[in-house]
Amino acid sequence: MRLLGTCVLVIALATATAAEATVPPKNCGIHKVGSRKYQIKADQIKCSKAVPAAKAYLRSRKVPRGFRCRSFTGSKMTFRCSKRVQVFFAIRR
Repeated sequence: MRLLGTCVLVIALATATAAEATVPPKNCGIHKVGSRKYQIKADQIKCSKAVPAAKAYLRSRKVPRGFRCRSFTGSKMTFRCSKRVQVFFAIRR
């Protein structure tokens, strides 16, 4: 009986640890907008959706539906847009 309780505890701890694993944002590559190059990254969103949205934001500050964007000055990070857990951003290169 005691062995069964120990096994359940070990399985519960292993499951909890796996669920809390942190995954870094995907690198969607370096893209040129105007005369500048930007590295675009995305988290919980496909690069095929993040890249056009990032380029539109960099060109005309057009914010995708449902997202909130913030621009940064004095930093390599140009902007960051988020919608709950979905995030994409650009780093000036």
